[in-house]
Amino acid sequence: MGDRELVSCSSLAQRNSFEGYIDKIRNFTGEGGFDQLGPCKTEICGSLWGAVNADIAGVGVTASYIIANCLSLLCVVGVIVYWEASNRLGRSLFSAQIEDGIAECIKALYASILWLCASIQIASIVLLVGVDFGIAAAGIEFPTMEITWTVSVLTMLPLLQLTFLPEFQKISYSRTHAHTRFATDDREMYDLPPHMRNVRKECERESVKCGNFRFRLKALIICWFLSIYPFLSRMLETFAPSKIGDEPGNVISTTDWGAIENLCLSDVERISESHRTTFMAFGIAGWLWITIYTALCLVRLFYYYREGPNSRGSMRLERSMEIMPADVDIGAEGRGMGEISPIASWRSKMRLGSVRCALIVVTPLLVGFNLWAVFRLQRYQSDIASQSSNGDGQADWGFGQIVAIMIFAPVALEIYRVVKVHVNGRRKG
Repeated sequence: MGDRELVSCSSLAQRNSFEGYIDKIRNFTGEGGFDQLGPCKTEICGSLWGAVNADIAGVGVTASYIIANCLSLLCVVGVIVYWEASNRLGRSLFSAQIEDGIAECIKALYASILWLCASIQIASIVLLVGVDFGIAAAGIEFPTMEITWTVSVLTMLPLLQLTFLPEFQKISYSRTHAHTRFATDDREMYDLPPHMRNVRKECERESVKCGNFRFRLKALIICWFLSIYPFLSRMLETFAPSKIGDEPGNVISTTDWGAIENLCLSDVERISESHRTTFMAFGIAGWLWITIYTALCLVRLFYYYREGPNSRGSMRLERSMEIMPADVDIGAEGRGMGEISPIASWRSKMRLGSVRCALIVVTPLLVGFNLWAVFRLQRYQSDIASQSSNGDGQADWGFGQIVAIMIFAPVALEIYRVVKVHVNGRRKG
């Protein structure tokens, strides 16, 4: 290859927009056609497909996606099982000190997932803006864009699960039981036994002081707002008229694009259209699923600030979104405290079962399909990078990979503290 070809090939290593890059290739080939691109295979394949973006889909970041989703599911299932077991026994399984430690673990996990989610949303926006507005798009074609769209949803799903846990300080069975069994209105405080009034007042003081649930609702809304741009980018890229084809206005013909694909993808196991459709369907479904719950968050906050936390509408909406059962139905008119009509009890159980099913069945199902999409796209892009001699940065443990794992260090520290308290308690006992 001569010096002139080397210079020309180096110009193909950079890409701002798809249209401008195709014009570059045409200027390079001249009258020779797209079949003459062999000498610039590394530059062309790297610019169009590139290697795995380590900041979005490196090994450390991918591990953080798995950790976040697994731990959030474990928290939801663990809280449900713990509460139901305590309910059957009529007492808390652990001491108040252990319960407080578990609550601190969940708070630390939520904070870690929140920062991970917010960071990924912002990084996704920066990357996609560069592509959509022709600022910098080198190495960002189908695999990287699809991975970016997918992880934008993937980091929202564990945040969604933890958002609908009860107040962190109400993980305790005894506190929750005392708080929900009696008095759903301030007027009923005087009907409670004196010791139960103190318990309820303590719960309310903690709720006002921590404001955990309202903060989580607001944080989910903000992260959802950030995820709108990646979702719109996906919609525009997926459903907009194709830039490849033989119709007037297309950027490149099917034949010429086929020559580029044969150059870069000849020995690569391609992703079938059915798999691409599956990636798209579950990615869109995941975002819409999050949107439904975000809308409920907005309605709940509206009721809270307009009518107050103890209003009938606010309490109804609160109970319809929580995974813990309530002992009385506040909508049962004309009934004494603690009485439950059969219809109210049935409705309460159906409501509770629906929320739990949504969090421990539907959400993990969406997580599973989106994780599969990330893994498949990573392998696809790695194969392309290996064939075109661009290397694969997926397995490199850089600064971002280590930070993505260390973001969960506070969770490990809180778990250590709980275990230490439990061990010391057993020794003293």
